Parts: sequence; C-alpha cells; structure tokens
Amino acid sequence: MSAVQGYAGGGAAGGGGLRGLSLNQATVRHLALDEVVALCLRHEIPAIGLWRDKVAEHGLARSAAAVRGAGLHVSSLCRGGFFTHADPGARAAALADNRAALAEAARLGADTLILVSGGMVPGSRDLGLARRMVADAVGELAGDAERLGVRLGVEALHPMFCADRCVLSRLGDAVDLVVIGDAGIAIAEADLRPHIDLDFVAAGLRGAAEGAPRRPAVARRLPIDRARALRVS
Repeated sequence: MSAVQGYAGGGAAGGGGLRGLSLNQATVRHLALDEVVALCLRHEIPAIGLWRDKVAEHGLARSAAAVRGAGLHVSSLCRGGFFTHADPGARAAALADNRAALAEAARLGADTLILVSGGMVPGSRDLGLARRMVADAVGELAGDAERLGVRLGVEALHPMFCADRCVLSRLGDAVDLVVIGDAGIAIAEADLRPHIDLDFVAAGLRGAAEGAPRRPAVARRLPIDRARALRVS
C-alpha cells in the first residue's frame, strides 16, 4: 500500500482513518480486478493504484467502469517508461507505448502514470547518456500528459536495478529530472536505501517551483534510522 499525497478521500470507499490510502494492485496480484475493487470497498480503502497488464487482462473499458462504479479514486497507473534504447525505432516505439499508457491513465481517471526509466543502453556503459535519453523522453511526453491531465511520476529504484531496469538510482537523480522538466512531472515511489536527506530534496523542489534551475549536485546521506518514505507532487 502507498500513501497518496494530496488525496483527501471521498466517494463510496472513502472515509474514516484510511483517507489518503491507496492499495497498489501489485500487492494482491493474484486477485482479479473485480475482487480488488471489492477488497477496497470492504476495508474502506478510498483509492487504488492500477497496473497496465491487469487492466488489459480485464479490459480498459470494464476496468474504468469498475473503479468508477465503486467510487474508487485511481491514484496511479503503472507503468510506462523504458526509454533507453540504442535503436531509434525502438525509442520511437517506447514513446508510442507511453502515449498509449497516458491515454489509458486518462480513461481510468488516474492521477499519475508511473515511469520506470529503463536500464543502461545496450552496448554502452555511459550512464549519463542513458539518463539524457530518459530526460529527453519525459520532455517529449510532458505535453501529452498536460493535455490529458495526467502527471508523469518519475520512479527511482535501488542501484541494483540500474543495469536493466532503472538508471535513476537516487531521489536526487529524480529531482534533477524534475528540476529541468515541467510542473506536471512528479517524483513517484522511491527506494531510499541510498538514504537521501529529505530536507535537501524538498529544497531542490522548492527551487524548481521558484524557477531556480540549479542545486548542489551531490546529496547528503542519512543514517538508516532517519530515512523516511517520500512522495512529492
């Protein structure tokens, strides 16, 4: 389960002490969508984070009808991304798939499309190149996201996933992309094992909001007992 910042609850499933809570569909992958919806209603969980493969399995129209009929808020759709391809045709296909994912997110009424950036470019050890590809792709999608009213949620993962899944390994990496991007780009769920100082991250985002394009390049690290989960929008 993951917190949904800025969501106050409401609808058929809202209320009580669970306001702002969202059930990630991956937590109960063995359940069909109708069962997940029923689970949320039974436990008064007001929001759900959907996954594209499970939505496709149930059908996009049926999925949208199910969550709307239950009064559930769709906090996110997971996932888009995987932008780091050496072949131009593969990069174009990735962008097309992400535009399709944005359209699906809009149809579902999802706040955010979660983006997993992709790993190192095949045949290359240039981390900077891979991250530039991610930044360029997110920049290309920002206009589509704004038009559809869906945020792009940039996800940072543990460095062990850098080679084949996600070249954004720290919150600071995601903040860098947000700082150079548009207001419709947010930091999604993040693995904090590198232990970024959250005051430092917040300062970087405040600077972006105020139009300041620069911030220190290296984040301070925290002891493990001070690390906290963070969602920024």
